[in-house]
Amino acid sequence: MTKRRLLLSMMLAGGLGAAAQQTMTLEQCIDYALAHNLTVKQQDVSLRRSSQELESSRNQRLPQVGAQAGYTYSMGRSITENNTYANSNTQNVSMSLNASVPLFTGLRITNQIAQSRLNLAAATADLAKAREDVALQVTQYYLQVLCQQELAAVARRRVALSEQQLTRLQGQLKAGKSAAPEVAEMEAQLAQDRHSAVQAEGNVSLALLDLSQMLELGSPDSLRVADPTLGEPPVLEGSARSIYEQAVMARPQVEAERLRLKGSEYAVKVARAGYYPSVSLGAGLGTGYYKSSGIRSDAFGRQLNNNFSRNISLTLSIPIFDAFQTRNAIRTARLNQENQALQLAQVEKTLYKEIQQAWQSAVNAQSSYASSKVSEEAAREAFRLMSKKFESGKATPTEFADSKTKLEKAESDRVQALYECMFRVRILDFYRSLHALKP
Repeated sequence: MTKRRLLLSMMLAGGLGAAAQQTMTLEQCIDYALAHNLTVKQQDVSLRRSSQELESSRNQRLPQVGAQAGYTYSMGRSITENNTYANSNTQNVSMSLNASVPLFTGLRITNQIAQSRLNLAAATADLAKAREDVALQVTQYYLQVLCQQELAAVARRRVALSEQQLTRLQGQLKAGKSAAPEVAEMEAQLAQDRHSAVQAEGNVSLALLDLSQMLELGSPDSLRVADPTLGEPPVLEGSARSIYEQAVMARPQVEAERLRLKGSEYAVKVARAGYYPSVSLGAGLGTGYYKSSGIRSDAFGRQLNNNFSRNISLTLSIPIFDAFQTRNAIRTARLNQENQALQLAQVEKTLYKEIQQAWQSAVNAQSSYASSKVSEEAAREAFRLMSKKFESGKATPTEFADSKTKLEKAESDRVQALYECMFRVRILDFYRSLHALKP
């Protein structure tokens, strides 16, 4: 996200709830949702946890340093300098500083680092997948708002037309050119149209509510969406198979499972390290103080200085028998690897099915949109002719209302088909490219 978008998201976070009639574009809605969606935040936490696990794996190569200090006070009989036993009290102080560093661990640490690095890359892909899912859902809700707003506009035009015709009939009634039943029938039609308009506005409110909830807004009252010029939906290109071949190499959910499969190979190597010997280098410093009652001892500081010692060690550890723990760990790691391979195959298969369904839905949506345009044009022409007949008194209000209803249905069908087609095409673009959802 660029600095400009990040600043925009911060401004929206602080002021959207209080601003009146805040108008947001699709791009702004997506950016805002990505900054506030809880699922995205959870995936971000998982990513940071994977980064910490990689750091922990790397730190295993560092030396371990520890200090110890102990004090012991003993009471009882002990042997004296004269080789006799007597009651005595003794004090013993010991202090040491030790360090050890692994030199060879059967490549366990190296393979753990490689596995953790792959897990981090997989977590990054998981975050990208979560962001894409949110962007797709926001796009769907945004287009739904636009669709409902246009349907509401159709309903308002219907009301305006009925009001115009009612006014004309009322004028004709006063002039004795129209009958009262015709006026009453048009009044009933106007009431029905107004009821439909109220329902359409309610659908707009529900669509805005869905979008605001997706954006994690407290209320949809201040949310308004920009009304872009959509134009005609683009012509479909390629095929479901060609889109899949692009998607399977770029989709983050596939990449995440592919990375985890590679990581499972290193997990087997980590388990196999239990068969190899390990070598470590150690070093230490130590000193102590001892005092027994009845025996003359040097002062505390002098003893610490005189008893100061250093040591260095090289330790070779050879596994001989570990109750089959290494063998069982290798078998478990291989089973996990096999399961991960199946998981990758399942994700690829699911992706292909999704693309097939998305492609067919887009084809159907384009066919539906094309037929809805033809139907609307025919209904519009029929209504134009019916309007002339009605205004000349050659058609009844019922015939006029029936023709108007058919036109309104054709307009509504075209609007819904248009937005359905736009959304289906965007889904295919989403599979083709990571940035396809940006307007």
